[in-house]
Amino acid sequence: MSFEKLMRGPVMPANFTRNEAYFDGKKRLDALGVTLPPEMRVLEIVVDWPRILVEALEERLTIEGFTIAGQAEANQRYWRRWQANRMDLTAPLVHTEALVQGCGYVVVGGGGPQGFARITGHSALGFTVSKDRATGVVSEAVQRFSDEESPAVVHYVPGKNYIYRKSNGRYLFEKGLDSGTQRIPVVPFVNRARLRDDMGRSEMQDVIRYTDAASRSITNLQVAVETVALPQKYMLGAAANDFKDPDGKQKTQWETYIGRILLGPKDAKVGTLQGANLQDITSVLRLYAGFVSASSGMSLMSLGIGTDANPASEGALNAVDNRHVRKAEKKQALFDDSWEDVQRIADDIEGVADKESDLLETQWRPAATMTLESVAAAASTLVTAGIIPPAVARNRIGLTPEEKRIADEAERNSAASLLRAVGS
Repeated sequence: MSFEKLMRGPVMPANFTRNEAYFDGKKRLDALGVTLPPEMRVLEIVVDWPRILVEALEERLTIEGFTIAGQAEANQRYWRRWQANRMDLTAPLVHTEALVQGCGYVVVGGGGPQGFARITGHSALGFTVSKDRATGVVSEAVQRFSDEESPAVVHYVPGKNYIYRKSNGRYLFEKGLDSGTQRIPVVPFVNRARLRDDMGRSEMQDVIRYTDAASRSITNLQVAVETVALPQKYMLGAAANDFKDPDGKQKTQWETYIGRILLGPKDAKVGTLQGANLQDITSVLRLYAGFVSASSGMSLMSLGIGTDANPASEGALNAVDNRHVRKAEKKQALFDDSWEDVQRIADDIEGVADKESDLLETQWRPAATMTLESVAAAASTLVTAGIIPPAVARNRIGLTPEEKRIADEAERNSAASLLRAVGS
């Protein structure tokens, strides 16, 4: 595909602005409802379920390392590269971008920190990629951006990165740089891809319509609190022009409607009406939350809908949580290959030849909500049963590299002491 054809691709993905607004809680309702006047927008509330859904899922996507069986030195190199690029901060942003917009990108280049390749995360804004139809691997890409000089474009092809600068409304070739790899150093992170559409979909897509409906309901609740929740005053035998403020000016219909009656005719009959019961509106909100829960796998409690009953037991909470955990594990498998491709491209750029890199695996923190005590107990049981060695158990309980080193050294010293005791 030519540079010109790639540049004709969309600069902004479909629904980009809409998805950003829903995630940031800034999406205004298209219509408040048939019974509410436009003046009521001051009471509008936007429910933030889309953001809650994305953040709850991303919190279960934590990378703890990369491994190739039997290659401790390579494993350490991958993790040092990860830490040097501060990917513990960048990776969650890439995952969030993919969940919100359906696709995020990582670009790999030379000149990174501590002699490693540079790894950077990006939104889908400005990217257009072409993929090999047989393998699904990116075969060419362009990235549009603006710097201090002017708008520019990087055209990624095997072995080269070509830079174009905008001048007089056209992009003119500026220079070409060796990329250090025959792979395209642009790796997409695609969420919810399908066989006929590999550009991904937003994780929020299924809950947006429920969010709009809930936002209208909670705005109605706001209006009800202001107008009918408290006992209302009424006056019989009075006309609209009888209502005046302390200065003698006639009050507007809205001021009269919200119940701030100050003056009226002396012969009018005044009384109050009981405040309205708002449970019907809150029941509707719970109904919409149930739809979101069914779609996302999240519990009602996670969506801010409490219960008057006794708190659920740990087993009951885990049962409710189970579907959300399964979904998070699917996302781990989905993003797994992309992160491994990032590491392989970085190997190429650094000139590291590893014939076993195809066996590279990403280590994720378990998506299930587990305490350290339960993880340690399970690992200890497996060690006692002879199923796994202590070194594998230490990986499972999430020790830091330094803690693993100290534990491994203590184990070797203990074994050496035992051998000396047997020998003597």
